Amino acid sequence: MKLYLIQFDARPAETEQNLDRIAFMMKGVEPGSMVFLPEMFNTSYVLSAETLNSQIEQDAISWMQQKANLHQIMMGGSMPIFDSGKLRNRWIAFDPEGNQATYDKIHLFKPGGEGRNYNAGEALVQCKVGDCLVRPLICYDLRFPFLSFQDANEPYDLLVYAANWPLARIHQWKQLLIARAIENQVYVAGINRTGVDQYGNVYPGSSMLVDYAGNVVLEAGSEETMLSANLDLKSMHHYRKAFPFFTDAVHNFTIKPAVHLSLPLTK
Repeated sequence: MKLYLIQFDARPAETEQNLDRIAFMMKGVEPGSMVFLPEMFNTSYVLSAETLNSQIEQDAISWMQQKANLHQIMMGGSMPIFDSGKLRNRWIAFDPEGNQATYDKIHLFKPGGEGRNYNAGEALVQCKVGDCLVRPLICYDLRFPFLSFQDANEPYDLLVYAANWPLARIHQWKQLLIARAIENQVYVAGINRTGVDQYGNVYPGSSMLVDYAGNVVLEAGSEETMLSANLDLKSMHHYRKAFPFFTDAVHNFTIKPAVHLSLPLTK
């Protein structure tokens, strides 16, 4: 199965231009493929609803539905959604028939203020795209590995992170994506934005696709670009059978109180 990762400079208060930019970049995508977008691809990163309205939300949803149908693809990315007086950072995906899957970001980035005006998600979501089972997560979720843990009874195949991950911590972005792939024996796609947002945060792109053994298949630079690759699910399943690590995972255990051990004082 083929996938595309689109990284670009999402501009605040330019939602129509942002969608037009993506549409231009995705010309030539193959029918039957998956296309993934960064976090808040339509608005750039927003901390409150002051610059938003319900029409912006509906326009982005309608646009995704139209593009999925036009290109005969599955398309997914995150956007701010109104919810009970606050917002949700919601990953939404559409197939050509208009069916949708949604995931609300569980770990809000409180150091950056996201916790003030957003409601956190409460459940993981998986969606079946052809033969590929996909688990979507969003940005800060990457720091919490238990959200990606495999279920040995229904293992997924592709872990997707839509992100606005800043330059200051981009080394950690790369290492964590590789770690998630190794520990879960899955393909991991990280789609990051480029440019500078309205808060002065610099984003270096560095979108990546990592395979089930931790090998970097694709890695973008800091420019706007669309990456593409084919997922070899058959090879991945052979690898899992040869090294069935996650079937040995133990989930029922306790942590005992710390044992105090002393050391002699040194001069």
